[in-house]
Amino acid sequence: MQNNLIIVHGEKSLHDGSMHRAFKERLDKAIDLINQGNYEELLITGGCTRANVISEAEMGKQYLQDKTNLPIYLEDKSHTTIENIIFTHQHAKGHCEQINHAVIITSNVRIPRVRYLYKKFWPELFPRITFIGTKGHYPPYYFLVELLYWIYDIFDPKERYLSKYTKHIFRNT
Repeated sequence: MQNNLIIVHGEKSLHDGSMHRAFKERLDKAIDLINQGNYEELLITGGCTRANVISEAEMGKQYLQDKTNLPIYLEDKSHTTIENIIFTHQHAKGHCEQINHAVIITSNVRIPRVRYLYKKFWPELFPRITFIGTKGHYPPYYFLVELLYWIYDIFDPKERYLSKYTKHIFRNT
């Protein structure tokens, strides 16, 4: 049996541990798609990116708890967008060929980089993916931040160098 899958990329919670508005928008978009009736599975990505706060994926599942009967799967080990994709791909091993179509939901500003990363790290699924962006509510300079991440992803796609330092500085704070 082939199925249609929705993958929602997580977002680091706010300093007080509450859900980021961009993540809520992505989850609401997933609900809109689910209500259209053509999806069998939902996967939410995102690990623990802030100390003493549940994973992004678990936070998303709790938000959707009473809003859908669809099976919700969690990828809750990742700390970066690259890890979101790699760990989700590992999670789907063995049933990737059963995925007829996938919808990836992230923020508009991230779509170009996320498209690039899915093509690089999940090429067998890439032709069957639709990317949907939500507004995101980021500051105006965030486009430049995403551009820098994208350049970094091109030169260090395995996150071996700069990433381990940036994860230490910017995550779990």
